Amino acid sequence: MTQAFLEEALPRLRRSLGLGEEADDTRLEDALGAAEEEILRYLHQDQLPPCTDSLVVELAALKYLRGQNQ
Repeated sequence: MTQAFLEEALPRLRRSLGLGEEADDTRLEDALGAAEEEILRYLHQDQLPPCTDSLVVELAALKYLRGQNQ
C-alpha cells in the first residue's frame, strides 16, 4: 500500500465508519492492509488494478466493524 493511497483512504474510511480524527489510525491501517491483501489474493495479482480504491475502503470498513464485534 502506497503512502499516497493511505493518505487518501484513511479519511474516506473514517467517514464511512462515522469516526472522527480521534479514531485509532493503526486499526484503520490494519483494516485497509487486510482488505488490500484479500483483494490481491482473490485477483491473483501483485498490484491492485485501477479503480479499486472504493472496494478496498468498503472491505476495510467491514473488516473494521467485524473486529469491533469480537
